[in-house]
Amino acid sequence: MDNITLKQKVNEIVKLINNRSYNKALGELNIILENNKNNPKILNLYGIVQLQLNMLNEAIKSFENAIELDPKFIQAFNNLGNVYIKLGKFLRAIEIYNKVLSIKPDYPAGYNNLASAQNDLGEYENSIKNYGKALHFDPNYVSAKNNIIQVLTFYNPKNSNQNIFTKLNAELQLI
Repeated sequence: MDNITLKQKVNEIVKLINNRSYNKALGELNIILENNKNNPKILNLYGIVQLQLNMLNEAIKSFENAIELDPKFIQAFNNLGNVYIKLGKFLRAIEIYNKVLSIKPDYPAGYNNLASAQNDLGEYENSIKNYGKALHFDPNYVSAKNNIIQVLTFYNPKNSNQNIFTKLNAELQLI
């Protein structure tokens, strides 16, 4: 399979994923992987489909294989963290998201996902801070906006003198 054909196949698979035809996408990826086992982007895509099909152990292996082939592949790291979130292993996910941010400190999705894991653990002030960082790097990041609104709606700060909401709101007004 030459690069043009591979690119076309990948585009077809992305369409299948967008249409939520995950089983068909998995079948197509199995065929592509026969000749592309060392392609981290294909492995990452494979892991995404496995994650959607709740094949969580397989998804972990796919993302880890992609990372082994490309140790700075932040999307694969980020997706690996998402698997651990789905497994309820929030501390492990936080470790992975911190790794993502050590590789690319201006990666909004890394901050958003880190904040979500912190929120799940009840670390609301850290969560708010990291949603704020996601919005700092991408002011139009809808998911981060929705997530921070949700936390701000339900969380009351312990120390009103250091009300992070006031500070964050002031920062958001500058954006």
